[in-house]
Amino acid sequence: MKVYPQKISGGKYLLLLFFLTLALQGFSPKTCLADSRSIFNENKSSVVIIYTYGKDGSQIDQANGFIAGKDGVVVTNYHIISNAARIKIKFEDTMLDVKGLLYIDRDNDIAILKTGGKKLPAIKIRDADTGPAGQKIYLLGSPAAEDKIILDGTLSRIKLVTPEKKLLLITAPVTKGCSGSPVFNENGEVIGIATFFMDEPQPFYFAMPVSQIKKRLSLKKITPLDKAELIASEDTAEYWVNLAAAYESLSLYSDASGAYQNAIRIKPEDAIFHNKLGIVYAKLDIYSFAIREHNAAIRLKPDYQEAYYDLGIAYIKSDKIQEAAESFEKAVRLKPDDAKSYNNLAVVFFKSGKLKEALEASKQAIRIKPDDPELYYNLGAVYSQMNMYAEAIEALKQFIRLKPDVPEVHLRLGSIYSMQDTASALKEYEILKNLDPDSAKVLHEIIQKKNISSETGVSSADAAKEKIPQQEAAVASPKGNLSVAVSAPPQQKDLPSQTTDASVKEPDASDEIDSPEDNSRNEATRNIELTSKKDIYSVQLSVFNNKKNALSLSKRLKKKGYDVFIKTEYRDNQTARHMVLVGRFSDKTEALKTSNDILKKENLKSIIFKH
Repeated sequence: MKVYPQKISGGKYLLLLFFLTLALQGFSPKTCLADSRSIFNENKSSVVIIYTYGKDGSQIDQANGFIAGKDGVVVTNYHIISNAARIKIKFEDTMLDVKGLLYIDRDNDIAILKTGGKKLPAIKIRDADTGPAGQKIYLLGSPAAEDKIILDGTLSRIKLVTPEKKLLLITAPVTKGCSGSPVFNENGEVIGIATFFMDEPQPFYFAMPVSQIKKRLSLKKITPLDKAELIASEDTAEYWVNLAAAYESLSLYSDASGAYQNAIRIKPEDAIFHNKLGIVYAKLDIYSFAIREHNAAIRLKPDYQEAYYDLGIAYIKSDKIQEAAESFEKAVRLKPDDAKSYNNLAVVFFKSGKLKEALEASKQAIRIKPDDPELYYNLGAVYSQMNMYAEAIEALKQFIRLKPDVPEVHLRLGSIYSMQDTASALKEYEILKNLDPDSAKVLHEIIQKKNISSETGVSSADAAKEKIPQQEAAVASPKGNLSVAVSAPPQQKDLPSQTTDASVKEPDASDEIDSPEDNSRNEATRNIELTSKKDIYSVQLSVFNNKKNALSLSKRLKKKGYDVFIKTEYRDNQTARHMVLVGRFSDKTEALKTSNDILKKENLKSIIFKH
């Protein structure tokens, strides 16, 4: 993998590269400019070219920036000027000397420069936050040092790195020489600054938000470059943390772990860095290392509530239930209104057979967050395990009131109804026929089994239990959702996730990107019709852009006896997608059973893949 944060060489070559990128993404310069003509015309003069020079006078770098104040204030990336002994700025046909720095923010890779310019055309910066993911954005830059161009795209994801820092993943190309370019919303306001891109193997583009710098633009104190104590970007912990966050957003956890280790090498006493590294180790299933890093974070910051939470997750994954309980109990003492910690406490009580304690912890999570449907699903799971079926039914019905169209919940509800109320079970069957015919087929078999057992004198509850897969507590997500394996079909995206993502909860809008590992079922999968037995089915687990990650998961599952193979497909842009598949079944129901088995034993979500 290569990261290109700043370098530029060959103006004609880069201009060609820009238009090639446009062609690959289905844009044309004419269409793009037509859609964004007003933004381009109003702001093109405000985009400037930054030239940096070393102590010997040789040029080090060339990139972009934008005018943020009429009195010569210019914003660019910190990494662009971090090695500079002298900086010049090209505004239209005029070269401006940089007097010094007004402000630097290594965390967010931003620098504010002061030039000698007067009455310059300043860009409008958005007062509020960046706005939601999914919005249209425009990048205005000058990659060839001469020609300015505007590219459109979307803000596809907002990655929360720390409570104070976010990373923006955008689809407008950020190529060499375009670092420091402004990123506009549809209102013509700057919401971000282009920072870097990764080639893995398809390009991913990143920007940093700029809303927090507006109050810094009025600063008057100028620090000369030779007194600014600039540190080369690659020698700062902040550089490596930003890089690690970018890797994480692409599910490249091995690369993220290396970047966090570099950050810790520079700042070994930073508790957040240790905790973040622990989260990444957990993603890589290296739980002993995860536990080590979370404990290191707690030693450095004893009241670090998120670290106790993440430590508890790692302990659950390591089957250290008592230690997990102690971690979550400490987490709720430090933050009594944290529903996710109470819910995870319910997990460990559930796994240790302390059902009364699990019930109370689940109820407390709901008191804190009564509008979270997954918490009612979890409460129903505990009630069901306690044979309190009437209460389990009410909990599942509350889930359905909040989120009506989740097939797995209707299947679970119908399964419980089948023990004593065939009419209600059949109503759930009718609902499932429209939502998910495969789940409807499973429920129909459960109801038939119950009817047969009634005729032979077997108790209906015992007969239904034979068919209903037993509940098994799994690990909750950072949103506080207990994942419980309860039915034959695989989990959907609507159900609780199986893995933790970060110690800090991300905004919901950040989930809108098509992640390289996104293996959730989509709407088309929900409504698939029952097919003949001539079709061949497999259980599809993760989908990777990086074949090394696919091979790693495949190897791990093969050791546990699964029939695993990798299927590689190519998208229209020739990007490879490596799918990890298990088994080849002529009966889709058998594939569903295997999917549920993998969910319970390995905590891996899956969908059914038809060859």
